[in-house]
Amino acid sequence: MRIAEPEPCFLTPGHEISRQDSRLLRSWILAPERKIKSIVTSPPYFNRHVKYGNDINGNPIGDVFKNRDEYFEYLYSTFNNCYYNSTDDCVLWLNGPADHTMFEFAEDWISEQWTVQNRFFWCFSGTTPTPDGKEHSWGQFSPNTSKTKVHNCCEMIWQLHKTNKKPAALNKLVDGVPYCDESNLNRFTAKNNGKTKANIRSRGNLLCIPYETKQKREHPATFPVALAGRCMDMQTNLQSFDWVCDPYMGAGNAGVAAMQRGLNFVGMDLNLDYVTKATIKVEEQIAKNQANCRAELKRLGAIFGDSGC
Repeated sequence: MRIAEPEPCFLTPGHEISRQDSRLLRSWILAPERKIKSIVTSPPYFNRHVKYGNDINGNPIGDVFKNRDEYFEYLYSTFNNCYYNSTDDCVLWLNGPADHTMFEFAEDWISEQWTVQNRFFWCFSGTTPTPDGKEHSWGQFSPNTSKTKVHNCCEMIWQLHKTNKKPAALNKLVDGVPYCDESNLNRFTAKNNGKTKANIRSRGNLLCIPYETKQKREHPATFPVALAGRCMDMQTNLQSFDWVCDPYMGAGNAGVAAMQRGLNFVGMDLNLDYVTKATIKVEEQIAKNQANCRAELKRLGAIFGDSGC
């Protein structure tokens, strides 16, 4: 399975990465030009025994919530602040486990401010048959010693827009795939008022993006750069230097994806170690962007001469 990474050439976007509580986001953005247009995030799990280190006061981050209501209140405070610091056409991409807790939060608790537009299944590991009759396994399988439960191969991505606001159009052909049966192409062209249609279709709501093994991950529950990037690429209203936010930043993969696409990024986390790692990763991506720009300008200079640049 190939996940293509873009090779951009553009001016350097900005980033604001800090160690702070995501519920304080409202105090960060004041100027209208700094309004958030895309939120790509994965909140801490509830009752999953995942350790995220310690916060500013030295308290453990993670399974410290007494009950679901306390957990929901914590998340609600964050996304309430995101709501008031974002544009009317902002899109919230919310990653979480496919369990009743996250379903209730995404589809009920924040419904007064955020409305579900699409539900995606992120398949991070699996086994598929190959044309030669064999099987190919990919991604990270989480160990499960239960005699009654199978291990999870996927999580959810909820795409939400602001309640009572017009939902943003999506680029559904991002990383599209050809039809296996090309007769379908003619059938769907007929439904498209006879307009010529390329041999490409949407992947639908199944995002097959492998998880790196835990030995290679810098955070116990991060999501891949390619996953954050796919969400941004589907959002048609994002333009260069628009602001993307991850209020639960972790190791900063959403920030890397934003830098790859020429988008500004604001991220925060309570753990100083993750803030440091995220800052390094984002600045490394900025350096790659600048190197790509220099190489592209050199290539154009060779073609058109210095005056052509």
